[in-house]
Amino acid sequence: MHYIHRNLAVSFLEADKLFPVLLLTGARQVGKSTFLHHLASSDRRIVTLDDLELRIQAQEDPKLFLMNHPAPLLIDEVQYAPQLFPYIKIKVDEARRESPEKANGLYWLTGSQQFKMMKGITESLAGRVGIFQMQGLSWQELTGRFEKPFRPDLFSAPRMQALSPDELYLRIWRGSFPEAEKFSNEQLPTFYRSYVQTYLERDVRDLTQVADTESFYRFLQAVAGRQGQLLNYSA
Repeated sequence: MHYIHRNLAVSFLEADKLFPVLLLTGARQVGKSTFLHHLASSDRRIVTLDDLELRIQAQEDPKLFLMNHPAPLLIDEVQYAPQLFPYIKIKVDEARRESPEKANGLYWLTGSQQFKMMKGITESLAGRVGIFQMQGLSWQELTGRFEKPFRPDLFSAPRMQALSPDELYLRIWRGSFPEAEKFSNEQLPTFYRSYVQTYLERDVRDLTQVADTESFYRFLQAVAGRQGQLLNYSA
């Protein structure tokens, strides 16, 4: 599958020149890792804390972990080891003292569980981190037409052909996950069933300690059926 260029790339690379640390958050499967792997230069080391051995080392001895993996460094799934944040701060401050102009772009971090990360980020890396949130694929990204918004020549510029109601419904139904683009319409329900199962087993249990996942799944179905409707808590 070819790489789908993302609108976020320009802003992210500009921020890399201004901040020592960049954090990219977003839901699972929106393309965070693929995006950063694509942008990373050849000298940037890449580690993922999905690797259990690396995760344990980062949790138990974060100082040694950063010594073994010097900057420039990309740490994927950093939410598994918030113990790293104070030591990243130390590394950043040391780099700033030695050479302020070379202290930016040291660490790229990704994480899927935003709530779990933000406390450590705000406490340890305030003023040192630029935070970006990645969404699913936009229509521009899917079509590869990256036009500037609010064009002064709007009426003279070539216009995109409008989608038919059936085409629009199909795009909404398929969603905006990059990984889903590999699946046919018939296979797509399998992708989303697996996605929801992973969400229930990994993220929801970690964040809220849900005991009855079947009931929570039914709750998700009920909420999905109410999209675009008014929710009245007092009713």
